[in-house]
Amino acid sequence: AGDRLAGGAPAPRGGIPGPKPGDRGETGGAKKQSGLSAEQSESESSDKGMSDETYETQRKRVLDYFFDDKDADEAIRAIHGWGPSFEPRVPSFVANLVVSGFERRQMDWQAAGALFRRLPGSVGGPATPEGLVAGIKLVLDDLEDHKCDLPLADTHLATVLAGAVADGSVDFAAVATACAEAGPEGEVGYLKEEGGALPVLCRILGAISASFGTPRAEQVLLNSKVTLGDFLGNMDKEDGATIESVLAKHGLDGLVGSLTPLLAKLAEPDVTGDQLVTWIADSAKPSARVGTEFVGEVTKWALTRGVPNDVPTGAPVASLEPFFKALLAACKGPEKKDGDKKDLICKLDREVAVLYAAQRFCASRDFPEGLLERIFRDLHAGDVLDETAMKAWRDDASCAIGLETIPGKEKALFQAMELLQEFASDTETETEETA
Repeated sequence: AGDRLAGGAPAPRGGIPGPKPGDRGETGGAKKQSGLSAEQSESESSDKGMSDETYETQRKRVLDYFFDDKDADEAIRAIHGWGPSFEPRVPSFVANLVVSGFERRQMDWQAAGALFRRLPGSVGGPATPEGLVAGIKLVLDDLEDHKCDLPLADTHLATVLAGAVADGSVDFAAVATACAEAGPEGEVGYLKEEGGALPVLCRILGAISASFGTPRAEQVLLNSKVTLGDFLGNMDKEDGATIESVLAKHGLDGLVGSLTPLLAKLAEPDVTGDQLVTWIADSAKPSARVGTEFVGEVTKWALTRGVPNDVPTGAPVASLEPFFKALLAACKGPEKKDGDKKDLICKLDREVAVLYAAQRFCASRDFPEGLLERIFRDLHAGDVLDETAMKAWRDDASCAIGLETIPGKEKALFQAMELLQEFASDTETETEETA
């Protein structure tokens, strides 16, 4: 879930994007002083496409500015200006992005991941997933050499890929195939045989788990149908390594079944909202609590328990109120300590997931008249979430909890129209009063 990117394109799943396009209130996008506007890029191309010389000048300028100011939105606007000339060059662009990062003394790999996450066409970017994976393959072909100079090269590569793979805009199975085939010229499969492919895949899943929650990493793996044990290299086998030991080494031993403890708790017939709050605080793993999938399951349980089939919608649903504290605990997410890595899922994402879970619940009952608006009003009145979350849900184009697409957004928007208009009117009134 999240807001929308430049040009009305849907945001990547799970993670509210950063600043909106433009700078210091300017319209039209890029910073005036940077020289990276899409219009300029487009003017330097032609109907026949960019020359190689022009492309190299543009590519170098875009990446230099990006490495300097970390503005992924600006870089994407400039790349869009290259038009069809970019598609055949996507593989080399990706390789340049990553390898240039390897060669820099100080590199913001999270920023590089943010740029890569905006490249796929499925989120409004200028590149096909096939071109992106081909670029990843170019990096993988020489990964063992890169690791000689930079031992953490595979970790950095995983950081770049994690967001796009977590969104589903780059297929984990396609990345796995690239890992299986990677190797220097004439040595297909070298990376896998030398034991370098499995760590890459594990590090990608680990990066997804750390930033989006373990349930998202689990779903990525299950959806891909990739068997990680097939990637054990000859050197791994000679050393007696097993897939279990490799997963444990990368902190992935609890990957499969990451939501099982929660689901077991929710299945207890007599568990109360207060008891669930205590369980979440004391027993739920932080890596599971980070993700929107966790809050989606808690909301499903709360609505199933608290909203009877024939509930009147003209007044607050009193039977839902005892579950508000559990929903708040789920939205809060895990406690963060100083020095902890910043998650790409925030509290607002989890609140939006509550609304999508309510949408899913109402869709399962064929959207009874007034039910969705009643639930939204009660969640707002109970301080589970505020109008900011409602507006983020309204504007979000992913229509998903994690990788699960939630049906019925158009009908849900129609049923919530009056409530959303009230919030809009309240905002306008507050603005006028403070003017």
